[in-house]
Amino acid sequence: ITFLGCCGAWKENRCLLGSYFVAVLALLVLICTGTVIAMSQGVEHIADPLKDTLYLYDETSSRGDIKEITSLWDAVQQEYQCCGVFSAYDWEKTPRFNGEGYLEDGKAIIMGVKVPRSCCEAAPNKALCMTRPSNKNGAYIVGCFEILYDSISDHINIAGGIAIAIIVIMVLDMLIACYMCTCTLSENKDVVGRPRKRNYNRTPGNYP
Repeated sequence: ITFLGCCGAWKENRCLLGSYFVAVLALLVLICTGTVIAMSQGVEHIADPLKDTLYLYDETSSRGDIKEITSLWDAVQQEYQCCGVFSAYDWEKTPRFNGEGYLEDGKAIIMGVKVPRSCCEAAPNKALCMTRPSNKNGAYIVGCFEILYDSISDHINIAGGIAIAIIVIMVLDMLIACYMCTCTLSENKDVVGRPRKRNYNRTPGNYP
C-alpha cells in the first residue's frame, strides 16, 4: 500500500494514487470498526477465553500448544500469587481438577486434586493445599484476572489511544492523496500552469 502511495506521488499517477486512497480507506474502516468494538466491550470479555484455557491445562501432555498454555498458567500464578481466573475455585469446574483426578508428585500420587501445584507454591503441605485449597492451607485464592484487571485496562486504553492517533494520521494521508489525485493532477485549464515533474505525461491537448 505504501508503494502505491510513494509511486503515485513520485510519478504523479492518478491510477496509483486512486488505488492507494481506496486501500487506505478500507484499512481505516477496519481499524475504526475494531477500535469501536474493543473499546465498547471493555476488559471483561477477555475473561471467557481465559476460562477456556483452564480446560487445556495438562502437565502430562506432550502437545506443544498444551505445554505452552500449562507453562504460561504456572508462570502467571507463581509470579502474581493468584489462582484461576476469578478465584481458585475456577479450576474445580474443569475435568482434571474437579476433585476426582490425580497428580503425580515424585513417587507419590495425590488423589482428589482441585488446583494445580502452582497455586500452592508457598504452601508448606502442597498435597493438602492441592486437595483442599484455602488461605489456611497456603493456597492462592484470589483470581489472576482480578489482580491483572487494572493493568489490562490501562493497556487497552493505551491501545485505544494509539488506534485513534493512527486513524487521524490515515485520514490526513487520505486527504493528501485525494488532493493530489483530484486537484494537483487535474487536467483543467486553470491548473495547467502549475509546476509538474518533467517525466509527467500530460494528456495530449491544446493548452494556452
